[in-house]
Amino acid sequence: MRHVTIILIFGFILTTEAIAELPLDEIWSVDLDSAVALGNVWVDEDGNSMVLVGDGWRAELISNGEIIWTSDSLIGPVTALMRIPYSDGEQFVVAASEPFRENRYESVYGHLYRFGGDELELLSDLQLLGAGYWDGPYDNRNVVKLAIMPEMLEAEEHPVLAAWDIHSEGEPMARYYRRSGYLGVITDDSLDIHRRGVPVGLDLFQDSDDNTLLALGWWNDWVVWQRERGEIGRYTCGITLLDADLQIVNSVLLAEYIWDWWNNIFPDRNPELLGMTIVQGDDQPSMFVAYTDSSHAFICEMSVPDLNVIRTGSL
Repeated sequence: MRHVTIILIFGFILTTEAIAELPLDEIWSVDLDSAVALGNVWVDEDGNSMVLVGDGWRAELISNGEIIWTSDSLIGPVTALMRIPYSDGEQFVVAASEPFRENRYESVYGHLYRFGGDELELLSDLQLLGAGYWDGPYDNRNVVKLAIMPEMLEAEEHPVLAAWDIHSEGEPMARYYRRSGYLGVITDDSLDIHRRGVPVGLDLFQDSDDNTLLALGWWNDWVVWQRERGEIGRYTCGITLLDADLQIVNSVLLAEYIWDWWNNIFPDRNPELLGMTIVQGDDQPSMFVAYTDSSHAFICEMSVPDLNVIRTGSL
């Protein structure tokens, strides 16, 4: 029997035969050692297409199929990067994470690098939160999202929005671990962070009053192992809207599951936020969210900023 792969993409069903017939012509391509992150894409003043990518432990700028700039080897693999056209000159902002060494009791760190000027030289290297074994909350060395608000482009301190994973574990009365996240503003020499959740999506948009809002899709995982009761835990995922000062405007919990080993309560699978995006309409933007609860998957359209469900469908 011939095997045919079926792919569902927002309501369209494509077979492998249909994909083969799509009119996809290669414009250009470039070989990379280990592509680990994709930055933003833009067109320069001469009409050249530009793309910023993380290639292993380096950041690279590619134009029309040629690598025209590459950074020196960084502290570890690139996890997020973007080009920011600040008013006093563009910068490439690159996050990289230091891998754990064999001796896990040594500290490792996440770093944020800035490159700029005519030659895209290294401007700064800011060490973020450190990580160590049994240190409690620490940076998981995984800055996964970078964004910029329009008003940030004029600031002298060169702020950038960043969201990353954190992981904490220890043994107070019982062994525990927790996955969560931070959302913060990083400047040339400072770090202002707020605990939010493991970031899945980060999107900026304008509301009907032209105010800048930030949509953050997140999940949290908390597990405790108690010697008498076994493992208990709580998993949640949801959406949070924040204003330009990172104050919460609205938040909604999409799915939650609490499991209890002692009472034999387990989900079929952990709820999960799969992705989110903002669609800017003529009158009012809408948010589309894909997520799962403990047994089903959904895609829904939500209004913003009140986060009411407009319509939903089961996947």
